[in-house]
Amino acid sequence: MTEMEVRGVPIKVFENSPANMRVLWEGATFNGDKEYIIYEDERYTYAEVAAQVRALAHLLRHTYGVGAGDRVALAMRNYPEWVIGYWATICVGAATVGMNAWWTSPEMEYGLTDSRPKVLICDDERLERVLPVLDAVQAGG
Repeated sequence: MTEMEVRGVPIKVFENSPANMRVLWEGATFNGDKEYIIYEDERYTYAEVAAQVRALAHLLRHTYGVGAGDRVALAMRNYPEWVIGYWATICVGAATVGMNAWWTSPEMEYGLTDSRPKVLICDDERLERVLPVLDAVQAGG
């Protein structure tokens, strides 16, 4: 541990911690063929997830223009896709907006209008809840 100043306040920090979450993810990918995610009867290795993360990060950056400082909302149950969406968002320098999978349409509307994400990644069930309020969200509430 060492001490550094953050916004004028001295705090204790880990001296050898990764610079950011992307560096942490890149280090984890060295586990290659070891299992990373097990969901019901599905199994994914670090290498398989890393390939999906790279593909989604590329799509976020080059198709949707997501970059540093942008927000990407994730609205789904605890699926493997949530993890992939999280790491891809981090890898392009954006912030993840986690949305509660139990939220109703009005709650989804509030969360999306308040956080103003550039992209929403969601499963079918959350999409059904967003569609009725999509025009209001796009209009800014």
